[in-house]
Amino acid sequence: MTFAADETTPWAAFGEQIVLWEGEQLKKLAAEFPENAKQKTSMGDASIVNLGKHYQQKSFYVEFLTADEGLKAQEPPAPVTPTRRTDRRR
Repeated sequence: MTFAADETTPWAAFGEQIVLWEGEQLKKLAAEFPENAKQKTSMGDASIVNLGKHYQQKSFYVEFLTADEGLKAQEPPAPVTPTRRTDRRR
């Protein structure tokens, strides 16, 4: 957590989550809550997943450091690294 607060590589500061608690995003989370509750996903876990997706869309590598297998299973995939075209045939 100290590395994240200091923005020490590879950690990013944990400051953008506020966008997920404003207006439309909060309504979206509320609308998803009944289905999450049926799947026994807490509001906290749903928020963590949404935050992970938010950072993944910004091309960050996201890893959930948790022993909770259900939450870990919802971790966003690693960003795809673009490949070079050095193997093109002429």
